[in-house]
Amino acid sequence: MTVEQHNLYFRLLDQAAVASGETTQNRREDLRQRIHLAAFGGPKSAKAINHLKDFDDFKAAVLAIIDPSNLNVQMRQAEMPTTRLVFAIRKLAPEAYIIAEARRKFFTEDWATLDESSLTMLRNHITKRAAGIRWPAQEVQSQDPDWNV
Repeated sequence: MTVEQHNLYFRLLDQAAVASGETTQNRREDLRQRIHLAAFGGPKSAKAINHLKDFDDFKAAVLAIIDPSNLNVQMRQAEMPTTRLVFAIRKLAPEAYIIAEARRKFFTEDWATLDESSLTMLRNHITKRAAGIRWPAQEVQSQDPDWNV
């Protein structure tokens, strides 16, 4: 986890303990273990939580305790890995190139709706193929420092 995520981890645990009425240290530790069980399927040290998917899973499990009626927040958090992949792909290449590669590889132009596994493959594919390509926008930007995308 990043330093910010580490701090948020303990703030969220405190909020979950307050929301569920856990006051003693033993009860809070039991709650933390239940959250880890729900998020990761078993016990996991806070030091072993990675800063992407694991933290997203943890946050979704805690938000379900803190505000169980707010499904939008929980769904957004559960979809975060896909959102990150879409954002990363958009940074790699122009939209027309991404659509062409998605059409060629996955037979769809609506690439942003692919599942997480397919988006990962698309990102890796575009990363490999586009590494040596200089996009026209990059050339214009390098020539004109005042040019904004």
